Amino acid sequence: MSACGTAEGETVADAEDEVAVLSESCGGGEAILSSSAGGGAVLATAGAPLLRLVPKERLHVAAAEANFRRASTGSSMVALKHATVISGLLNEQEAYLREVHVGVVDTRHHARPKTLSKPLGAQLYGTVSRARRLESVVARSEIAAHKRAASPTLPSGILSTFSADQEDEEKSAPGSVRRPVFLGHSELNTKSIMHRGFQVLQRFLQFSKRNHGNAVRTWFQLDPEENMKIGKMQFIRQVQEIGFQESAHAMWKYLDNCNNGSITILDLDPRSATVLAGFKLLVNCTFGPSITAAFSWFDFNGSGKMDKEEFCHGIRNELGYRGPAEHLFDLLDRDGFGRIPLRDLTFLDSWRPPPYLFCKPDPAGLQALKDALKFLHQSLIRAWRKVLDPDSNMRLSWVEFAEAFEKIRQERSLPDEITERMPKNRQDLASAWRALDADCSGWAAMREFDMASFEVLREFKEWALTHHGMVSKAFHDLDNANGKLTLNELKRGIKPEHNFEGDIEFLFDALDVNNLANLSDNEVRFLDAWDIEWEDWEVQSKHRLDPKLGLHACSAHVGRKTFVNNHTSG
Repeated sequence: MSACGTAEGETVADAEDEVAVLSESCGGGEAILSSSAGGGAVLATAGAPLLRLVPKERLHVAAAEANFRRASTGSSMVALKHATVISGLLNEQEAYLREVHVGVVDTRHHARPKTLSKPLGAQLYGTVSRARRLESVVARSEIAAHKRAASPTLPSGILSTFSADQEDEEKSAPGSVRRPVFLGHSELNTKSIMHRGFQVLQRFLQFSKRNHGNAVRTWFQLDPEENMKIGKMQFIRQVQEIGFQESAHAMWKYLDNCNNGSITILDLDPRSATVLAGFKLLVNCTFGPSITAAFSWFDFNGSGKMDKEEFCHGIRNELGYRGPAEHLFDLLDRDGFGRIPLRDLTFLDSWRPPPYLFCKPDPAGLQALKDALKFLHQSLIRAWRKVLDPDSNMRLSWVEFAEAFEKIRQERSLPDEITERMPKNRQDLASAWRALDADCSGWAAMREFDMASFEVLREFKEWALTHHGMVSKAFHDLDNANGKLTLNELKRGIKPEHNFEGDIEFLFDALDVNNLANLSDNEVRFLDAWDIEWEDWEVQSKHRLDPKLGLHACSAHVGRKTFVNNHTSG
């Protein structure tokens, strides 16, 4: 069959001889292939010495597909080509046997093949097409591997966290001083991966716009089964399948920054997800939970497909939709043909987006929650640390927000004035969250929750970096070796010449989560992991999505109800 497998009819002895010939010849320039497999030779290129004959029992489709996936993420073109041939031939064989209903080739029973639904060679051609899309990726990895091997020195492994443009701006700014940042290797590596992942995502959205028209069409290329949720391996494999040649791993790291193990369309493109959620709400409120009734209403001519003109006319003039109707049609038009069949809308029946996508912002409800947290915990910093951000990643997610609300509702000591203003149900809570998470990204930074608290912590961290190198080191420098930092020790450590303008007593009380009148190392260590510069950039970037990508900054408003609990998930 090839150098990677034993040909049909070749004996075990022949295979053993072939292994010897291969191992001897690879060092001398080429390897001679089995004559029963068609003959030929393998040139001594990168990866050729890795070729091995495999037992016959391993020549099955699953093993060949696994081998193809490994080769597609490797750095050897030879390995990719051989994996392609093996996978294609075995898929071809299995498809043929399936068509003629013969489980194994048995010469005692002559089954007469029926007419094949697909021509011979279709499976092999499909595998070759997959390999061609991945060829340039593997080729570049092969070139990079050659360069690394030829390099006389190893790279430092410490990547800059600033772009060249940012560095030039800082150097040119009069009187500017670059703040020192003292981070370990793991923090630097994580930071550089997050930066790269964000940049790869932006280029992936551009790729989606260029090749598919919008990110929603690309999503269904990644999620062909319409589960509306993708795991890591499926995401990486499908991104490679559609021909995107940059690092899917880095993009995944950024998209799944909370380590949930899966992402949704809201993670990939929150603006488009918001528009789709508005349409789902509209049809559910008007026609019920099934999309079939809504489709029949839009398809007034009974053609089985709705075109753009009848869709936009019906949704605007009859249903009172005030969102971007043309853009919504393009998101639903999965193939870009200008006509939408029913099967392309059925995902709306099973999709359960988070409830805040359906709500209008309620700043008053958000303020009531802040007042309740401040009453219960004396400061919003302490409330953030103790209730809102228990994992100390300086991000507040919708799930954490909802869990904090349930805890607040169980408190009986709140004044009636605050209780009356607080959200009464999940709909009200979702509206309060929407006031915090205006762009529906699913998370909010501390600066978005309370700017005053953010400034207090930022000033303290910058003071610690400037005078001690890191916050935990400042803790040990100021501590009298008993592992507890008191308010007086903190005051003595922050000298007048340091120009610290924050309220030291307020800072200490806020960090003293357990109200013990002293701080432990664990209560300040989270500040070392807090990457303020990355957060600065990320918060600004998520509000500046490129309008050319089709991610229009708009919410889908409907003219009837605004929330339906039965069609959402928490």
